Amino acid sequence: MATRNLEQDIDTLTSTLADLRAEIGTLAGRAGGAAQDAVDAGRRSARRVGRAASTVGDEIQGHVTERPLTSLGIAFAAGLAIGRFLCR
Repeated sequence: MATRNLEQDIDTLTSTLADLRAEIGTLAGRAGGAAQDAVDAGRRSARRVGRAASTVGDEIQGHVTERPLTSLGIAFAAGLAIGRFLCR
């Protein structure tokens, strides 16, 4: 009788372990999918930021080309302001 209970316990434990393995596999697959989604979203965001930075750079270059003395004056004033704040 004790042998029968032990065999039943072992069968139950084996079945439970198989279920647990399957559940862990499912969870690992979901986590991998979520991680891949996050990576893809990060790449899309990085491309958007890169395009925006390129656009802003082109606009600044256009302003500097159109008004070089004004751009020089603004850069000089900004340099003075930054130097003033850093000296404190």
